[in-house]
Amino acid sequence: MDETWEVKPDSDLASMLAHLPAGDQMSLTREGQVVAYVTSVPAVAKPAPLSLEELRALRDKLDLRAGMSLRELAHEGHKY
Repeated sequence: MDETWEVKPDSDLASMLAHLPAGDQMSLTREGQVVAYVTSVPAVAKPAPLSLEELRALRDKLDLRAGMSLRELAHEGHKY
């Protein structure tokens, strides 16, 4: 949906942007001439955090070398 809006000094740009669905484009005009295009950014879905059961399963899959603690494994290779 491509809409053209006239931006006037007393207009509220935020209210116009609220009408712009994700991924669409709107052109801003001044005295009938296009001066800018505004494109909304599509929403990015965040991955869901791991559940407690998934974290426990991940912990069980970790390869801790002969008695190494998780802390020692994390700092393995550090000089200090």
